[in-house]
Amino acid sequence: RIALNICGINITLITNENEEYIKSLGKETAKLFSEVKASSGEVAALTVALSFLDERNKLQNKLDNLLEENRILKEESEKLSETVKLQSEKIKEPKEIKEVSNPIRELYKTNLENLTSFYIKEENSEK
Repeated sequence: RIALNICGINITLITNENEEYIKSLGKETAKLFSEVKASSGEVAALTVALSFLDERNKLQNKLDNLLEENRILKEESEKLSETVKLQSEKIKEPKEIKEVSNPIRELYKTNLENLTSFYIKEENSEK
């Protein structure tokens, strides 16, 4: 519960918001209200409400524009990713990959298939 006094009107708000934040809103409202207080209270209240709604709508429009810009950028990113993928598929891999030097292979003068069968034979003979 936060108690506010705005232009002589006491109100109590029940909120989960920070008390300092709510009090700052009360001060802003009082300032706006006093700026238009020369007219009747109802007109001042409507003017303040219109001011807040105007600000909210402008911010909503900015948010909508940013979301649209984000959507467009995401589409462009996906297109670029697809282009990169297609370009990378065009790059040909070497037809032959040279075997890496291996001391065991050199010692036994064997290729990979013979080496595998050599290890399998060794494992079977141990059992």
